Amino acid sequence: MLKTHLSWFHTGISTNLVACLGDQAHDQQAMPDVQQELEYLAQADQHIAESEQRLASQIRVIEGMIQNGHTTALAEECLCHLQQDLEQWRVRRALILAQWWSQR
Repeated sequence: MLKTHLSWFHTGISTNLVACLGDQAHDQQAMPDVQQELEYLAQADQHIAESEQRLASQIRVIEGMIQNGHTTALAEECLCHLQQDLEQWRVRRALILAQWWSQR
């Protein structure tokens, strides 16, 4: 059976961060910027969740291939690319948060 060590830790937008963003958006002019930043974070979170689902699916495919005696080299290569995509989305999310905090 394929043993893949993936970090399934997914840091969603915390309630505290959302509350903080909401508190700082009292004036009408700041609201669109905060709203847009929240949308970017939500999009990154969605991409992360979808990437995690694709990874889990690919792992199941590889496990099935192993059980049926098929070679898995290409499927494992695809798995590596999916892992890289997930990591890139996590980095993107971290950059969004870092940019937001640096502007405060």
